[in-house]
Amino acid sequence: MGIDIRIQKTYKNFKFDINMHNDAKMLGVLGPSGAGKSMLLKCIAGLVKPDDGKVVIGNRVLYDSEKNIDLPPQERRVGFLFQNYCLMPHLNVFDNIAFGPSVSGQKYDRQRIDMLMEKFQLTSLAQRRPSEISGGQQQRVALARALAVEPDILLLDEPFSALDNHLKVHMIQQMLEDLSNYQGMVIMVSHNIDEAYRLCDTIAVIHSGKMIDCGEKRMLIDHPKTASSARITGCKNIAPAMRINNTQIAVPNWGIELKTASSFMYTHGIAAVRANFIRMAAGTERENIFSICIRRTIETPFRVTLIFSFSDAHENGQNEQNGLLHWEIGRDLWETVQGQASLKIHIPPESALYLISDED
Repeated sequence: MGIDIRIQKTYKNFKFDINMHNDAKMLGVLGPSGAGKSMLLKCIAGLVKPDDGKVVIGNRVLYDSEKNIDLPPQERRVGFLFQNYCLMPHLNVFDNIAFGPSVSGQKYDRQRIDMLMEKFQLTSLAQRRPSEISGGQQQRVALARALAVEPDILLLDEPFSALDNHLKVHMIQQMLEDLSNYQGMVIMVSHNIDEAYRLCDTIAVIHSGKMIDCGEKRMLIDHPKTASSARITGCKNIAPAMRINNTQIAVPNWGIELKTASSFMYTHGIAAVRANFIRMAAGTERENIFSICIRRTIETPFRVTLIFSFSDAHENGQNEQNGLLHWEIGRDLWETVQGQASLKIHIPPESALYLISDED
């Protein structure tokens, strides 16, 4: 089952214009706050009517402005897991799950509700209200309610944003297990690349109401199409650059020249290097070897981010703020280099990206 979406919606200060065709079973939609991620889900579900376009799931047309088709939400066979779950506070767990089919006008199926409660380990909580169960349990109730309508497509709106950080990894794995037998398509929106990467095989990137990138998740990380796509997917080292030749660029803010693995023709663009793609120089590399000066560090329990500038840039009086970069390393390497003010690093040419600027 695939999805074909071509929709436009204009507000006073925002234009939403999405063109998407995808057959992925688990599609992640990534973007910053205000990019239009939740708007996309609401248009699919029929909660917001586009100004123009169409929404097709498989061979079912949910919306087509030219043919005057606009199925009401209860006829779209769409399951929706809202960001804050939207459970009914006055209903118990059982009735919250049964509420989904009742809203869709479906015949009450006690056997299916019982099956879902058992699957999501909620049977013992049947008589409790949302305020009497944990955040993780509330999420499972909301997911069971969304699946109770037997949807063709399941929409997840920031499903982990209401959870504490220590619960997220567990709940993402739980979500994968819960959805392992679901035969329909899943679309999950998030602003967190880690969440989207763990749950989805394909990721689309939305920026300012437009889809700017889409692809298999590893390709999206290694080869983003634009500077905005690199930034949204977590790249911390981004600066204006200019072409020297087909595979070499100059980055004035950093005070260096970089060899890339890809050829290009445009004169001006954006240099991007992911913080965890930088390597300690081993002495055998021939290209992109640089001396750096560590300015400060940011430590977490398992990794350390080194904030650094290139030595030549610092000596030549480059603007220090513009010239600072991030290098993420493990604690084991940090124990080796800690205390050294100057180091030599290697930026593999395949990790030195030269991208089209779309941020003007």
